[in-house]
Amino acid sequence: MPTNLRASLATTWLKPWGIAVNDSSICVALVFGDQLSNGTNAKEVKVLLADLAKENNKGALFLHLTVFGKNWGEMAATEDKAVGTWLADKDNIFALAVNPKDKTGEVNPVRYTDGKQTVTGVAFTTDLNKGFLGPFNRRLLK
Repeated sequence: MPTNLRASLATTWLKPWGIAVNDSSICVALVFGDQLSNGTNAKEVKVLLADLAKENNKGALFLHLTVFGKNWGEMAATEDKAVGTWLADKDNIFALAVNPKDKTGEVNPVRYTDGKQTVTGVAFTTDLNKGFLGPFNRRLLK
């Protein structure tokens, strides 16, 4: 995997397939993990969110556990006013979350207000097995 993923989301990934980046039927999932450093991942999330904001993407946004747990979207929203405004206007942002105490996974609706991310409810809950909880505890609870 290249260490710099700054190719435009809009022109590189979606437009060649004839997909309008601001199409409300498109769900974009930000799935970043251990492949690159936290700092590099945070920068790449910011670049991708800026690209989506520039195109005024209307589709749902799904934040993987690490993206949400490490506050990379929040960092982008506070560092880039356009990203913060775009995220604040969206009502279709969801984040994967884990409750290690209850051994459950959740999909949570998320809102961004003044750049800060807030869980606004629970859309889905499921039990998790030890095979998932082990890597979660190693990655996020460092």
